[in-house]
Order: sequence, then structure tokens, then C-alpha cells
Amino acid sequence: MQETVATFNKMAQQYQDKYMDCSLYSHSLDKLCEYIVKIQVTDAKDNKSNKINKSIKNIPVLEVGCGPGNVSRYLTNWRNPDRVSLPIKIHGFDLAPNMVKLASVNNPQHHYDVLDMREVLALKEQSKGDLFKVAVCAFSVPYLNQQALNQFIDDLPQLLAQNSILFISFMAGDYQNSMTQESAAGDRVHMYYYQAEDLGRLFTNKGFEVIEQYTKDYIVDGMKQATDCFMYLKRT
Repeated sequence: MQETVATFNKMAQQYQDKYMDCSLYSHSLDKLCEYIVKIQVTDAKDNKSNKINKSIKNIPVLEVGCGPGNVSRYLTNWRNPDRVSLPIKIHGFDLAPNMVKLASVNNPQHHYDVLDMREVLALKEQSKGDLFKVAVCAFSVPYLNQQALNQFIDDLPQLLAQNSILFISFMAGDYQNSMTQESAAGDRVHMYYYQAEDLGRLFTNKGFEVIEQYTKDYIVDGMKQATDCFMYLKRT
């Protein structure tokens, strides 16, 4: 983990230059925004009169492994067909300090911390009892080995409200094919592959319901590089 974080910290600016534009994954993020809209509509309705409460507070969103804030920016800039934005307040974190700095500059209206996702329960004390209604884990799961992933899945529900939405994306594959990627300069990143069925079962055992999932090939220069999986879950 230390080696992986050091690489991302060193390459933060290059990562931003390459991935700040999320259009390649707009299909998955647009769907997430639609789920957030459903939460907005539910929250806005007065339980007694069934009327819309226009003074509804912002929906608290937790972003795990925020990187340079590319996903945050996409969610913030998203508009529905009536050109209305999402009423969200994002609390993101990443273990690479330079990523957090970039996220803060790119999204000054939101809040970001340097934090290890293996210690996500540290946010429980900071939140003062307020629970997140949306959690986003965009390609952060592949940097956890099996033991760390199991702990993360144990801890995460304690931060999420009932009926909250969790979005995760990851590279699907067999765990035994997990690998270390090394650049020409010797910078290394350790990556772990998981099957969607295995992740779905782990989350289901911790009180989540898989409400939608699909896969999409990751193509570079006409060649398939990986199979990306996108999963939407509800905390029951």
C-alpha cells in the first residue's frame, strides 16, 4: 500500500491530466446521478402532505479514493434535462496528499481529507452522527487486498444511512491474477482483481442489496485492456 500511494502521490498531476475528463465513464456516473435524484425526490417529500419541501438540505456524499476530484467535478457539473444540478455536499478522501490537494483546488465547494480507506471509521467521529446517503468508490477497491477489502466492507455500513446508495467500479478478474504494474522509471502500483459475484456476496452479507450491475470492456487503441464492472447497491 505504501508503495502504491507513493506512486500516486508522485504522479498526481499526470493522473489528473489523463483522467480529469470522466467522459469515458459517463455512462456509469450518469446512472449514479439518476439514483441521487431519486434520493432527492424522496427527501423532498413531506411525509404528511406528500408535498415537495424546497428547503431540503444537501445530500451528503462520501467519496472514497477521490483522486484529483474528477468524479466530484462530474457529479457537481451534472445537470438533469431541466438544467438543474444535484443538491450534494461531498466529503472525499484519498491517501495520497497531492491528490487531496488537487481535489480541493478542483472542487473548493466540497471537503477532502488525507485518509486511508482501511481506517474509514475515523470519519464516524468527524461526522457527529450524520450519515452519508451516497457513497462513491470509483476504482478504489482494486488497491485493497482481500483482508483489507473485507475490513472495509465491515466498516462502511456504519457510515451510511438506511436506503443509501453505494456505487463501486473495479476491474473484474480472478484474484490470483492480481499484479504489480511498474513504469519505466520504476514506480510501482499493486492491483487486485475481484469477480462481481464475490464482491456482491460480500456486500450482501453486510446488509447491502445489489440493485444493478453491468460490465464494459476497457479498450485502448482498439485492444481490450480490461473488463470494468459497475455496481449499484442499496444499504437496506
